[in-house]
Amino acid sequence: MSGTETTVAPGAAPGAPAYHPRPPASGARKVFSSLMWAVLLPGLMILGAGIGQWVLWLGAVVMLTAVAVAACLIGGVWHRAGAATLA
Repeated sequence: MSGTETTVAPGAAPGAPAYHPRPPASGARKVFSSLMWAVLLPGLMILGAGIGQWVLWLGAVVMLTAVAVAACLIGGVWHRAGAATLA
């Protein structure tokens, strides 16, 4: 391969930049992310319950948003579709 040729991803047009997938996340990063979501989502549910004591509709919106975030996170980011249906 000469210096003027470029690497092309399979199925890509010539001259397109090569596809470089992201390396997998480190163990420490996974642990931090999991702990962050494990604290943040229940915290949002508690916040929604507290807000719901004064403004019912706003508390319901906050809690439903927390449930939607949990389902999107589990199903979309972590690729655990079966677990997302239980969220």
